Amino acid sequence: MNSDSATMSTQATEPTNSAANPPRRRKRTVAARLAMTATLGGLAALSLVAFADFVRDVNALAAPSPVEADGIVVVTGGQARIEVALQLLEDGAAQRLLISGVHDTTSATSLVARTHADPSLFDCCVDLDRAAMDTAGNARETAAWAQEHEFSSLLVVTSAYHIPRTTREIARLLPGVELIPFPIDPAADDQRAIAQESSSWPVSLLAREFMKLQLARLRHLVGAAG
Repeated sequence: MNSDSATMSTQATEPTNSAANPPRRRKRTVAARLAMTATLGGLAALSLVAFADFVRDVNALAAPSPVEADGIVVVTGGQARIEVALQLLEDGAAQRLLISGVHDTTSATSLVARTHADPSLFDCCVDLDRAAMDTAGNARETAAWAQEHEFSSLLVVTSAYHIPRTTREIARLLPGVELIPFPIDPAADDQRAIAQESSSWPVSLLAREFMKLQLARLRHLVGAAG
C-alpha cells in the first residue's frame, strides 16, 4: 500500500471516531445533570426537615419556672416585649433590665408613658442601649452590659420565633452565662401571652427568621474557621 492509500484509509476512519464522541458527551452531560438534580433535591429535603425542626422548637418554648436570673435583656421590636420585661423586673425576677436597640430619639420618659411602668424602675434599675442596630448588635451590647455587672444568668425576652437566633448570638459572646429564654407571642390578643404555639404566625415570617438563623450559623462557622 502506498502512502496515498494509507492517508485515504486514515481519513476514512476519522468520521467513525468523531461520530462516537457526541453520544459519550451527551451521556456525561445527562449524568452530571442527574447528579446536580439529586444534590439539589437532597439539600431541599434537608432544608425542609431543618425548618420543621425550627418551627417545632419554637412551638415548644414556654416561660421558665421559676422566673429568676441576675439580669434581664429585652430586644426591642414590639411594645409587648418591653412591657413584659418591665413587669418581670417589677416582680423581682432580676436585679437590672437592659432594653436593647432603643431608638436614638426614645427617652426613658417616653417609655414610661408608653408602658405605664413605675418611673422609679428606670431611675434605679433600667439601662437603655441605643447602639444596637440588629440582633448581632443586641448580642454585643448585652455581652458588654452583662460583663460590666458580672451577671452569670440572663432572662432573654423577645418574640418566640426570635429566641433561637437571639440566644445563639448572645451565647457566642457570653459562653459562661446561663441564658433563660422568656418567649413572647406577638400574635396574642393581649400582646402579653407566653408563646405556646406559632400556628398563627405567617409562614413567611417563620421562613425569613429561619433563613436569618442559618446565615448567623454560617457567619459564626466562617468566623470560627478564620
